[in-house]
Amino acid sequence: MWKSWSRLRRNICPWTRNAQMDIPEIQAVLTELATLLRAAGKESWARGLERARALFNENPVAAKSDVLCMFGGAGSLNDVVLYRDGQPLIAENNALHASLSRLYALLH
Repeated sequence: MWKSWSRLRRNICPWTRNAQMDIPEIQAVLTELATLLRAAGKESWARGLERARALFNENPVAAKSDVLCMFGGAGSLNDVVLYRDGQPLIAENNALHASLSRLYALLH
């Protein structure tokens, strides 16, 4: 199912066409983000970013589309707040959102 949803998102996210990308840097940021998210128990987000990271090797335009679509709408990656024992993780949230900003900039 993920693959068909991924194809659909590529068709509805038109901003993903033909731009030069620093793929190794993007992949490094995706790895950082997946590590942060996994450490905070956000396994599904971590897996989605890892799938996109791998996709950059075979289809960078599709991978870019998949990642950019994670940024939009309610319940998106931008909305994630990391908690432990009911307390927000300040340093981890700052690192998460700094990396998200860096990733977004790399994709535009």
